[in-house]
Amino acid sequence: MRRIRGWSAHYWELKKQLVLFLGLSCMLMLGSLVYVFQYYNQLHLSLLEEVRKDGQEYRHRYEVEYELILAGMSQIATLVAYHEANSRLFEQGAKALKLEGGGKGGQLTEKYRAQLLSYLLPSWERMTEAFKVRQLHFHVSPGDTSFLRVHKPDNYGDDLSNVRHMIVDTLADQRPRQGFEIGRASPGLRSVSPVYSPSDATQFIGVLEAGTSFKTLADILSQLTGSSVSVLLDIERIQETQWSVSDESILESCNCYIESNTSGDRALLERITAVMFKERPTSSVTRTEVISVDGERYSVTAFGFQDYQGLKLSASKPVGQVLLWRSIEAEYAALQRSTLQIALIVLVGFLIFEVVLYKGLQYVFSQLEREIRKQTRDITELNKRLLSLANHDGLTGLLNRRALMERFDSLYAFSLRYNHPCVVMLVDIDHFKSINDTYGHQAGDEVLREFAKVLTQGRRSVDLVGRYGGEEFIVVLSGTDLMKATEIAESIRHTVEMSKLHPNDTESLTCSIGVADINDASSVKQAIAFADEALYHAKGEGRNSVVTYALDR
Repeated sequence: MRRIRGWSAHYWELKKQLVLFLGLSCMLMLGSLVYVFQYYNQLHLSLLEEVRKDGQEYRHRYEVEYELILAGMSQIATLVAYHEANSRLFEQGAKALKLEGGGKGGQLTEKYRAQLLSYLLPSWERMTEAFKVRQLHFHVSPGDTSFLRVHKPDNYGDDLSNVRHMIVDTLADQRPRQGFEIGRASPGLRSVSPVYSPSDATQFIGVLEAGTSFKTLADILSQLTGSSVSVLLDIERIQETQWSVSDESILESCNCYIESNTSGDRALLERITAVMFKERPTSSVTRTEVISVDGERYSVTAFGFQDYQGLKLSASKPVGQVLLWRSIEAEYAALQRSTLQIALIVLVGFLIFEVVLYKGLQYVFSQLEREIRKQTRDITELNKRLLSLANHDGLTGLLNRRALMERFDSLYAFSLRYNHPCVVMLVDIDHFKSINDTYGHQAGDEVLREFAKVLTQGRRSVDLVGRYGGEEFIVVLSGTDLMKATEIAESIRHTVEMSKLHPNDTESLTCSIGVADINDASSVKQAIAFADEALYHAKGEGRNSVVTYALDR
């Protein structure tokens, strides 16, 4: 009987321990599930916040590029308007048009119109290729009469007073303007410049506008953001203004006119606008949403914009919408992978430490988190060191040839796009081989190291200094014209000569430098070739000299 009571007590004790163990295990499991859910929710919220910030950044980039394009159109309009031959022919044509009763004019007007068109056509082709100009249009009063569309020379003489408000205002007060207007032929980002007589700067003739299409802006935005970009216009405004509207340009999902679509996928655009614009868009506020189309998630940013007249009248309804979208399936896949990894870690922790008190489990996780942070710091530091080794020459510490050329390519593209001055120098140590042969490679290496220090003295963070190969070095000066670069090159040459870098203290180390303007070249390779040609002449003139390519061509 005692034995039975003992077993019974032991049984109940085990049962109590089992209940406590199962209770703690359930609590730990529930806590683990809550933790995983919160982790996923936090990651998801962070992703949505990043998408929202991206949308704000997209609009900012749109506004910046919009202003840059209008500034470019303004420069073109001003240059063409103030060209003496252009303004003289325009003045003669405007006078003839007035004498012949306005509208399309007569034979004399046609004569001057044809001469002006013939004179402009060669430069028009260059403008369309280099600056993406799509409209070049001369207007005269009264009202707004089209004198010559260089982009559509067969269409002229029509009255645009009810359509081209920017032109009407400039004809009235002779002040330059810029903005977006739809127009008879096509919508465009336009800049309007007054045109005056070349013989009397106070005599107003008419106005000239230069414009480009939204496609130019859409392509730039697509490259900058990695998103597809569409520009959609109010179909009613298009139908009221333009001569003709193609049915293929109408998007039924939002009853919009497709001005530009970089993706080329009309079906996808239909589905996206059907979700984003369940009703006709009437707001200019930036909206960024994550939507699902055919099982794939997209980040979509939409914001409205006004034309010139809408801004002037402070209209509430936008004339169009800019739409940027990109697939974020990769981000969601990364989120799911991260959540799965955390879930596995929690599960392993639960199985291993389910009998351990919460404090012990908390301690283990804190240790694990500290170890992960330490390893992350170690890996980050190692990556930094590896990146430095990959991009820099081991002897001189300068950029190696690969890294130099990559950065040179980027700097060349920037200089070409914004007409930014930039000069390349090719620097060669004179008689370096004799130093190696006479004093040994260790002495030669020391000369290279000290020579590299001279090259980097006074250089700015925007400049590039790298070892091109052997005893040849390249220096790229950003924002520096050829004359200033030649002075800097001469300073480098003089400093090298005076710095006692030669292993023999009785001899001076010298260098030869070839200088070339990269804006004269069609590629980085050609710019270096120009500098190399100048360097060849420097060597031929007895070394220890600076020669510019421009002086030797």
